[in-house]
Amino acid sequence: MKAVTAAIGWNLKVIPYQSENPATIISALKQALQSHPAAVGLTGIPQIEWQSELPAYEKAGVPIVVGQVGPQVLSKTVIASIGSDVNVQITAKVLADYFIASSGGKGKILQFQVPDFPILGAFDQAFRADVQASCPGCSVTPLTGTIAQVTSGGATAAIVSALQRNPQDTWLVTDDGPWVDGDRKSVV
Repeated sequence: MKAVTAAIGWNLKVIPYQSENPATIISALKQALQSHPAAVGLTGIPQIEWQSELPAYEKAGVPIVVGQVGPQVLSKTVIASIGSDVNVQITAKVLADYFIASSGGKGKILQFQVPDFPILGAFDQAFRADVQASCPGCSVTPLTGTIAQVTSGGATAAIVSALQRNPQDTWLVTDDGPWVDGDRKSVV
């Protein structure tokens, strides 16, 4: 992002927020608007969490570009949505097909999912649906994580515990790779 903004003569300012604490996205959006930006981008947090800031952005004429937030209605303020449900559903199908082929149609997979992010819920559903429709000899064991769990680094412990409880699951898929740490030899 830094290189892209520099290439068009803009300065990039990153204002962090915490996915598990919606108040921080509101604070970050307010802070960003005080900088009189040309545009603002955000990712991961659905509009319902920050829509209270839209009138201020509309009044200031500052566009917002969102990424990976799930279904999004575009407007004169929210001008683009990058990484739609369709994109993640295609990725889910590719990974499901890889799992099916690589496991010889007999794989057992633990699916770590964080559906509190709507865009990730689309991935989770598409992956599971493709495996169920295309591989009667395969199984998917869902494991649902929380935003607080993944942002605090607790996903790995939950996954290891689930794999120990279900040793028949010899594969792992997650809706966002950074949720997992360590050896990724069998991570789809």
